[in-house]
Amino acid sequence: MRGFYSVLGMALFFMGCAGPPSHWYELWEKENETPDEVRKALLECGAHNPFGPSTWPASNETSEVSRNDEYENSVRVSLCMLESGYQSVSRFRFVCDTKSGKDVQACKPENAHLIPRRDPSVRLNSAYCKHPIYSTYPACQP
Repeated sequence: MRGFYSVLGMALFFMGCAGPPSHWYELWEKENETPDEVRKALLECGAHNPFGPSTWPASNETSEVSRNDEYENSVRVSLCMLESGYQSVSRFRFVCDTKSGKDVQACKPENAHLIPRRDPSVRLNSAYCKHPIYSTYPACQP
C-alpha cells in the first residue's frame, strides 16, 4: 500500500510540473526579473489583467468584433513584451510565426506602429490598478 501512495504522489507531482502555467505572467521571463516586475511589464504594455488575457469582450456585447479586438490586444501586448527583452516560456509557437498570423493586424510589418511601448502611466491608470482591491498590489505601485 505504501508503494501505491508513493507512485500516486510522484504521478501527481509530475502532472503538476508538466501542466501549463496558470497565469499569463508565468508565460514570460527575463533574467533577474521577479513575478511582480513581469506583471508590471504586462500592464505597461497594455494588458488588461496580468493574470490572463480576458476571455470576455470588453463591452457587454458578445460580438465577434469584440473578441477579435481582445485577441489583437493580446498579440500587441505579447509583441511589446518581446520588444522589452522578455522571452516566452510557452511551448506553443507565437501566433505571428504561424500561418494564421498573416490575418493578425499587429503581426504585419507595416503595422509596427500598433505595438505599444512600455509606459508606467498606462499601468498606473489602467482599470486593473484603479480597482479598489488590485490598487494595493505591488504591480500597481509607482
